[in-house]
Amino acid sequence: MAEETYRRISVQLQKIGMAGAVLGAGFALWQYHDSSQKQFQAPLWQKQVELYTAATDTLARLAYAKDEKEWNDAQLRFWELYGGSLILVEDDEVAQGMIDFSKEVRAVGDNPVKRGEDFEKDAILLSYKFRASIEKSVGSSLPALKTKKTETETNAPIVKKP
Repeated sequence: MAEETYRRISVQLQKIGMAGAVLGAGFALWQYHDSSQKQFQAPLWQKQVELYTAATDTLARLAYAKDEKEWNDAQLRFWELYGGSLILVEDDEVAQGMIDFSKEVRAVGDNPVKRGEDFEKDAILLSYKFRASIEKSVGSSLPALKTKKTETETNAPIVKKP
C-alpha cells in the first residue's frame, strides 16, 4: 500500500511538473511576443514623435508668421506633412484635426493677414491632439499640464488685420 501511495504521489508530481513546464513555456512565448512587438513599435513611436514635433512647429510658424515669406514657407511645410509622411503615423483624431485645420490654411491663402481670430487657438488645439495621440500610441501619459495655452492669453506676436 505504501508503494501504491508513492506511485500516486510520483504521478501527481509529474503532472504538476508538466503543467509548470507548459505554463512556463506559455509565459516565455508571451514575453517574447510582447518584447518583439515593442521592438517593432519603438521606431514607429520615435518617428511619430518626430513628425508630430515637426507638425507642431509648423503650426506655430503658421500661427505667428509675421510676413508673407514666413507664412509661405510654413504653409509649404504644412502641406508636405499633410499629404506626406504624417499620414504614416497619424491616428483618426489627428487626421481629422489636420483636415479641419487645412481648411483654415486654404482660407487664408497667401496672405497671413487674413487669419481668423481663432487661428492661433485652433493651431494649439491641434497640437494637443498630437500630444494625446502620442499618449495613446505608447500607452502612457505624458506629464500633466497645469494650464493649457488656449485657456490663457498669449503674448506671441500675431499679424492683425489693418
